[in-house]
Amino acid sequence: ETIVDLKMAIYSINYYAAKILVEMVDDGKIQNAEILMSNLRNKAHREKEEIVKKMFIGHPKISLFFCSSHAKMFSCSTSEGNYYTLEGSGNLAFNSRVEQYVIDNDKAMYDFSCSWMKDIKVFLEGKKELQ
Repeated sequence: ETIVDLKMAIYSINYYAAKILVEMVDDGKIQNAEILMSNLRNKAHREKEEIVKKMFIGHPKISLFFCSSHAKMFSCSTSEGNYYTLEGSGNLAFNSRVEQYVIDNDKAMYDFSCSWMKDIKVFLEGKKELQ
């Protein structure tokens, strides 16, 4: 299914996951993406993620903003009328840890994700986090 609208909250993402996400957008598999990226990163992680952020910033179909967050969530609407939400403990990176996830197909959950992300953006307007 084509993802019409994607909302993501991520704590960490590696280069490979970011590359796949951008390719999916460029190939039309994702039509629009909004990403909340955590600003709770130490200096070493910030330097590694600069390359990833540059892949998102300025992309015409990807909106990126930052805030103090540890959330890990993916919620989307699809061309087939589905509303998938995936929440869990894992970052979008490689690791050998046990992670847990919950996936649902629920419009109310998607609407809730859109709402709280919008509320955070409005709250942060004019503040340093959105840069």
